[in-house]
Amino acid sequence: GRNMKTFKVDLYEHFGLSRPQGGKGYLTAYVHDPNPEVNAARKKPAILVLPGGGYQMCSLREAEALAMPFFAKGMDAFVLDYSCAPVRYPYALLEAVASMAYIRENAGTFSINPNAVSAIGASAGGHLCATLGSYWDSPEVSALFRPSVDVRPDAIVLCYPVVTRTVPTHGGSFDALCGGDEKLKERLDVLNLVSERSAPAFI
Repeated sequence: GRNMKTFKVDLYEHFGLSRPQGGKGYLTAYVHDPNPEVNAARKKPAILVLPGGGYQMCSLREAEALAMPFFAKGMDAFVLDYSCAPVRYPYALLEAVASMAYIRENAGTFSINPNAVSAIGASAGGHLCATLGSYWDSPEVSALFRPSVDVRPDAIVLCYPVVTRTVPTHGGSFDALCGGDEKLKERLDVLNLVSERSAPAFI
């Protein structure tokens, strides 16, 4: 079988950022050890997995379970355990941006094609994924962290995502992310963020 190497990265420590109280920001990597017998020079695509959980928690059933089918197809997969309530915006997005920066900065080490790094998210993780795809340059994130590489995903996959707060949707996710800040909820409504700059999406 394929050799899987797995390890965990503390993104705050890696990038020298200060973690919010009660915050997470741990990236678990599932990478293929190069196999000298098979296409040793191949540059693999990679995918960042953003689990759901209503911005209250990161659901395990949408973490490794989402990553493994991609790994089995020859992609390297990275699962982000991101900060949730009571930690609010912009920290989950900051951690998603830092994850993309980590993957692209280390593309050479892992034999990853830096132009084939996608992200997938389910439920509230779908909202985080859509936000990463359209708002990776959020002013709040930029104030805390300026990545040295482009962090926009090459494509995003949104699974039953939380998208908008204007039609019946998961209001609890917006509350957990934004507290009572109605203006922020409106700004982070994905329908208000999508533009021609957004990453291409499969929904």
